[in-house]
Amino acid sequence: MTGFLVILFLFSITTLHAQSIPTETTVKANFGVDSDVHSGIVSFPNGMVFPFGTDDWFLGESGKGVIDETPTATTAALLVDDNATAEIRMSVPIYSIVDGRLWIDAVFIRDQNAQGNNTDSNVFTGGSDKNNDNPNTWTITDASVPQKNDIIDVFGHLRREGATVDTNEWAIIGASTRNDSGDSYLDFEYFRKKVNLVGGTIQSVEDLSATGGRTPYLFNANGSVLQHGDIILSINYANGGANAIIKLYVWVELVGVPDSYFDTHNTLPARPFEFKQDQNGYIQYDGGNGAGNYGYAEIQLRSDLPPGFTAIFSQVNDGGAVPAGPWGTINKGGNIVPNYQQNTFAEIAINASALGFDSSSTPGIDCISPLGSVIVKTRSSDSFTAELKDLAGPFSLADTPEVTVEIEGEDLACTEESITLTATATPPGNTFNYVWYKDDVELEGETGNTLQVTETGVYRVTATLEFAPGVFGCTAEDEFEVNGEPLIPLNQVCPENQTIPECTSQEEINTAFGNWLSGFSYSGGNGTVVEKYYVNDQEVDVNTLEAPNTCGGSITLKYEVSDECEQVKMCERTFTVTPDETNPEIVDVPDYKLEGCNTPWPENLTTDWTDNCSAGGQGILSDGGVDQPD
Repeated sequence: MTGFLVILFLFSITTLHAQSIPTETTVKANFGVDSDVHSGIVSFPNGMVFPFGTDDWFLGESGKGVIDETPTATTAALLVDDNATAEIRMSVPIYSIVDGRLWIDAVFIRDQNAQGNNTDSNVFTGGSDKNNDNPNTWTITDASVPQKNDIIDVFGHLRREGATVDTNEWAIIGASTRNDSGDSYLDFEYFRKKVNLVGGTIQSVEDLSATGGRTPYLFNANGSVLQHGDIILSINYANGGANAIIKLYVWVELVGVPDSYFDTHNTLPARPFEFKQDQNGYIQYDGGNGAGNYGYAEIQLRSDLPPGFTAIFSQVNDGGAVPAGPWGTINKGGNIVPNYQQNTFAEIAINASALGFDSSSTPGIDCISPLGSVIVKTRSSDSFTAELKDLAGPFSLADTPEVTVEIEGEDLACTEESITLTATATPPGNTFNYVWYKDDVELEGETGNTLQVTETGVYRVTATLEFAPGVFGCTAEDEFEVNGEPLIPLNQVCPENQTIPECTSQEEINTAFGNWLSGFSYSGGNGTVVEKYYVNDQEVDVNTLEAPNTCGGSITLKYEVSDECEQVKMCERTFTVTPDETNPEIVDVPDYKLEGCNTPWPENLTTDWTDNCSAGGQGILSDGGVDQPD
């Protein structure tokens, strides 16, 4: 948890005995707790020497002011309208490092006043609204409020002594009323869940009716906190403001819970605080309107802490008037004046770290407004259950911004070796720490807002807001499933080059050619696989492609296959028919001799022949007959 709200909570869970704290000036984490509002000025030092350049609410002679003084329509209204309201935030962005210290947040609230014809829009008017009631039973309307109960200005600030979370954290709060009698009864109530003022009552953003309208404390068996609950820091300035009587209360289940439970709790080793008792028993306030079994119980520091432990400091301007901020303040007459009149402004500083609890949060998933809300109330007397009078708020302080993150990407196409997932976190302009996971296994070293993905799966990213080194806000996460068809290798089968010997018949050539063509094939591939055949770089229809004839020749065929994932395979093979280049041989016709006289010439002579591609023959006739001699 981070913030003033939490510090109140932190203070509550380590709180002190109700005690009277002398009001005296001090400087903590270079912030003047001196009941004035300007830096570089340490009021009411009572002979003590303080460092130069102290910070305060507004910029003064030196040091720095934590409240933004930039002129706006709001601040302009404060200068002229004696019943204007305002909420003004810190002078630098939340969680800024200034002069080596971490400024977590700050706020100034101006509440309305009820002097003269003025009315205050946030006044308890139920007549019996009390601290231990369910807040949604309170009646809050536009009305008047007595001067001594009329809240005017509220301040809150949270800072560390150094720039990192291992240095002490301080919460500084301030408030003024129109009452200058010196007796004031103020409550700072911290709600773990965010609340809003709706329809004249306080409404939680979550349904807490089962627990009396608030979040209760719950504890583990060893006393450690299982769930942090709501708390009230009750401050009574009495005796002319010379002493601050401070009490802390936590919201717990009370009805039906025996004293033995609280006895045991106060002995547990991991208890953050102890429940307080007096001579009448444990100090508890149940029975509130609509509170059910729940109520506020007073708590105190662990009894085993070192003697003299001090974690709370307070000062009231009982020594005289002090200058107000750049837009003044409101006096008991309801007028805009430049000074806080004597006994009207008080400050408190709480060392949360020294108390053993720190406001640095453990990041949580989808944490929204993790610090809840604060309201400031006045009571009619010092009794905890006295009638409530005025109210300022609800307001937030150190309310860690809501974080969102969204992954943008696409499925892994088979045409891509990888795709990029991009995480976009908000609020923009901040620093985020990213952690990536695949199928719930962290991907070591992947800490950027992009991730190269080569495999399908469920990818998740967490984005944690980092305000400063080691100072974290909330965490958000998003998930993205990368789908994709696995790449199926495309394999191509091509026959060997084939040569048909001479003297092969055409029929045999055709058969061999058909068998050779059938040797071109493929396997695998994604989607539709396309086959193409080329001869002399011209696409051909392989089904009508004719083989070379017996006279010889060759066909070089290029075979190409491709799929929808852009895999392409190609081969080139040749089918050759060897030509018959050997001529047949004919046996010379032997000499022929006519027998007798006037024997007629033969019409043909015969001879034999041979051929490399056939069996040859015998008795072939001369094709030209027989030439007779002259």
